[in-house]
Amino acid sequence: MIKEIVTKKELQLVDTLSTTAEKALKIKTDKDVEKAADIMLTLKGEYDELEEKRKSYVKPAQTTVSLLNTDFKKLTEPRERYLTLLRQKVVEYVSIRKKEIKSKEQEVQKDMKDRSLVLDNGMDRIYCDNGELRFKKGYTIKITNKKLIPEKYHFIDEKAILKDVTATKGGVNIPGVKIAIDPIHSVAIYKDK
Repeated sequence: MIKEIVTKKELQLVDTLSTTAEKALKIKTDKDVEKAADIMLTLKGEYDELEEKRKSYVKPAQTTVSLLNTDFKKLTEPRERYLTLLRQKVVEYVSIRKKEIKSKEQEVQKDMKDRSLVLDNGMDRIYCDNGELRFKKGYTIKITNKKLIPEKYHFIDEKAILKDVTATKGGVNIPGVKIAIDPIHSVAIYKDK
């Protein structure tokens, strides 16, 4: 059983901290901002200390997980590679065979003058001693005219837009995008050393 790292005393401090921080959220005066700034600096210092403590617990576990993943990768990677290669070759072969059978089917239909005749190609499943392979249809798309695509398929990458806007400090012009500059969007916390 894993014991809890966080103590009751530390959890009680969270309650006290929450009460203090909640009061500081009511900013009406310059003095309130100073009080909030002091609390922010205290919280940031405590946060950084707790992150270091958490990392001291987590790092050994992460190292172990990394070693295990590396070791097992030596065993799984070759299997994964051959599974991929074999899968490709089987699909390639079955595709060729299906085309051959379809061609033969069309010849027989033409010779017998019966379009309803269908040959069972038996290539939807491959049975073997260990089980079976089942084949699924796949689809590939190619965009031929972007202007004709319905709007529900359009995707706007707002993160990419924001990245470009930030990189140019708002100096980029993107058609269809209005850029508003918020003079105070966030605040960075720097504790005196």
